[in-house]
Amino acid sequence: MTVREPPNPRATSLLFDVWLIMQLTSGLLDESLEGSRLSGDDFGLYSLLRVFGPATPTQVARWTGMRPTSVSAALKRMAGRGHSEQRPNPADGRSYLVGLTPTGVDAHLTAAEPFLDVMGRVTGGLAPDELEMRIWLQRLDAVLRAVSGMPERPYSLGTGRQATGAQLRYDGRPLTPAQEQLVRRYIDFVRTTPQEP
Repeated sequence: MTVREPPNPRATSLLFDVWLIMQLTSGLLDESLEGSRLSGDDFGLYSLLRVFGPATPTQVARWTGMRPTSVSAALKRMAGRGHSEQRPNPADGRSYLVGLTPTGVDAHLTAAEPFLDVMGRVTGGLAPDELEMRIWLQRLDAVLRAVSGMPERPYSLGTGRQATGAQLRYDGRPLTPAQEQLVRRYIDFVRTTPQEP
């Protein structure tokens, strides 16, 4: 066997970087949610429906970029668990809306605890650059959607300058790393809680 020279990292591509991150994220979420009966993909879909739903399967496919057959299979799994319900779409008599049942919301809340633990560790590792990182990812998301012919994502963080104003100020005594992580976990919990109109 011949010994190869170390590869040049610049010989890879942005999409390869994204693929690696996608695989790492999927594995990390699946492992952390193992005891909750939800996979990382399930948790993402439940989060989407809880925050932005109810939605039609077509809308879910447009928001996520998932193939319609994958959306259909995921929604069937949800329904089989008793975690989703369908109702006619008042805007279009031919389609239907899918939303979480109270049991589905409970399953999402149960899975949120291990998710927020992992999320706290990830955001703690990115601090204080988390928001800037998310804005860059939002830009990448917008380009991928444009190339794929997909509509915009269901939410926006604004641009860097606008989003910076959304950060909280704290003028008290400095927090310990453990306290800061706890605050970040609570903020993430608040972000995933639907707001009353």
